[in-house]
Amino acid sequence: MNKTKEQGGGQRFALAFALTLAILAVEAIGGLMANSLALLSDAGHVVTDVFALGLGWFAVRQAARPANASKTWGYQRAGIIAAFVNALTLLAITVVIIVEAIARLRHPEAVQPLVMIVSALFGIGVNLLIARFLKGAHAHAHVGHEHGDHPHTHDEVDLNTRAALLHVLGDVGASVGVIIGAILIALTRAVVIDALISCAIALIVGVGALRIGRDAMNVLLESVPKGIATDQIKRDLRGIQGVYEVHDLHVWGITDTQRALTCHAVIDDMPINASAPLLDRINRVLHDRYGIAHTTVQFERHTRGPQGAPCACSADCDCTGVEMSQARASR
Repeated sequence: MNKTKEQGGGQRFALAFALTLAILAVEAIGGLMANSLALLSDAGHVVTDVFALGLGWFAVRQAARPANASKTWGYQRAGIIAAFVNALTLLAITVVIIVEAIARLRHPEAVQPLVMIVSALFGIGVNLLIARFLKGAHAHAHVGHEHGDHPHTHDEVDLNTRAALLHVLGDVGASVGVIIGAILIALTRAVVIDALISCAIALIVGVGALRIGRDAMNVLLESVPKGIATDQIKRDLRGIQGVYEVHDLHVWGITDTQRALTCHAVIDDMPINASAPLLDRINRVLHDRYGIAHTTVQFERHTRGPQGAPCACSADCDCTGVEMSQARASR
């Protein structure tokens, strides 16, 4: 993502932040006037929206900072950390809403359906506008390193923005629930519906928070990205003519949309400059099939052992008088 897109993303986060403050004011006042737990719980969720969008805005600005001698990957994982913190706040607010809803189920209180509906409709309209801004900020074509005429394109929304969108869209769902509850209360006079709607909202938001938190933790633990099987990568690389074996293979995510790989590949004995076309074929496979744009491949010499049997020499090889040829290349 270039600097202009990063700045545009930051501006959209800032606008979303300001609009969310307006929603908070309307729903908090409306919740107090209507005495509605569902609307107040929605307002409580909006508080986390404010925090989430502020944190997301900060993360976008941090991710745009260049790499330096002490942080060679730059600050791109600031967005992953923000997503994880946002997930924790969502889980916390889920617990608070459920506890309060249980208390309301035991001791129902009268509510004002009309005020609930008007406040919730305002929240829905503004939140849908915010969601559109956020998708415009990061639903971009992420193009990695090009290999010939085969650039690999990702049409993804990054994890930081996904976390912020979950807050916003969760609030839309909550507002819809508030409206449904208000209509049912107006028709049936069953005020316990307000508390039941609150529980449903909390559970839906909580499940989404668990998913975001899991994905963020996987990136922070440098787990293999979703959709990638290391055994399949090894098979694909061994299928390249001139590659005999692949080992010490590691794949991880720098962020949730950027992937990196290191491995050792056993190839024919050849000068380093002669191995360049083979390295290019390896990188093309990794890039085009798996979206891995940053690779470090170490070549090892394929030779014959003392008894004439094939031998893939490496640091722990017992062969005598055999030299290991290495070619390192980072892209």
